[in-house]
Amino acid sequence: MDKEIQLSFSYPTNVIFKRGATKELSEILKQHDFGKSCLLVTGSNFARKTGYLDLLKNELRKINCETYVYDNVEPNPSIETVESGAMLASKMNVNFILAFGGGSVIDAAKAITLVYSSGKRIQNFLGDMSVSINTIPLVALPTTAGTGSEVSKYSVLTDVKQKKKLAIGGPALFPKLSILDPDTLITLPPNFVASTGIDALSHALESFFSKNSTVFSDVLSKESTRIILNNLPRAFGGDSEAKMWMMYASMLAGLSINITSTNVIHALGYYLTMHYGIPHGLANAMFLVNALEYEESFLTERFAELSEALGHSSPDNVVKSRLLLKDISLLLDALRIPRNLKEIGVKEDEIYSLVEEVTQNYSRNLLNSPIDLNREKLIEICKNAYVGRF
Repeated sequence: MDKEIQLSFSYPTNVIFKRGATKELSEILKQHDFGKSCLLVTGSNFARKTGYLDLLKNELRKINCETYVYDNVEPNPSIETVESGAMLASKMNVNFILAFGGGSVIDAAKAITLVYSSGKRIQNFLGDMSVSINTIPLVALPTTAGTGSEVSKYSVLTDVKQKKKLAIGGPALFPKLSILDPDTLITLPPNFVASTGIDALSHALESFFSKNSTVFSDVLSKESTRIILNNLPRAFGGDSEAKMWMMYASMLAGLSINITSTNVIHALGYYLTMHYGIPHGLANAMFLVNALEYEESFLTERFAELSEALGHSSPDNVVKSRLLLKDISLLLDALRIPRNLKEIGVKEDEIYSLVEEVTQNYSRNLLNSPIDLNREKLIEICKNAYVGRF
């Protein structure tokens, strides 16, 4: 191991991981002095259809907490959604915010908390990755296993008019309390399991293969990768225990990207989400193997290290590296992920405008990559993704 140990981190979020914890929300909140007025942020369907919305309101009623529901959060939440939610929070003068949903809901709730607490517009924070103002408490209760937003310091929003993803980061974005209840995943359909699971895998792999990686982030990303490769196919098939492990792995990967952030796979994936409406995790999957394969040619020893941690053995680092890439490719096949960009409608001549937009809009991600990625290298990765993974 050739890295000097040099670490500096803090973690302000209280984390509870327990099956059935949602039904104990009132007892959990009694241990915290968050106040008696809450904005419940959620999506428009899941919480109502599953009965969780009534359950949450009943739990909050048990502690005499007035609850106002904001259920307008869409996938890839917009700036307008955040501003609207913050206006409701301000009108009702709430004491804390509870986010119940996937990464989009939690990211929106983080931004709503920031706008409401500061009294400023969300535009004042876009692109700032070190926001550290005081905010009212945010409680996160995730219902997917992929984004890790419940333990991360990031919020990713959408500028609908410009078709652009916009990020905010910093200590102010950490939830005060995160409650991870695997029971919320029971009804999660296979396509959501696959997409969010690949997002978690992207986080783990991008964290490990990052110029910002540390010996500590490596521990988190290695373990997350191992758990995902072993459990995502079974979770995709509906296995409840495997879904629990996916929620845990997603949390680990979320912790890891607090240290490293994401890089090229997310940068490229954002384009597909913005222009083709493809879910975030699936968009990442379309570049995952080809981007890693390109990096492997420069980082064979590093790839062999992860492969060995996952149980592969060979005296040849190239062989070990290829076995890792094969594992990932086979996983995507098992999840029925399209094998190339052609299958989702991308034209070959679009690659150049794709790369141009990515370099302009997502340079922050690209700068975290373990190798320098200029336009020519990105074009090569995209052309390989157009042909397809091996």
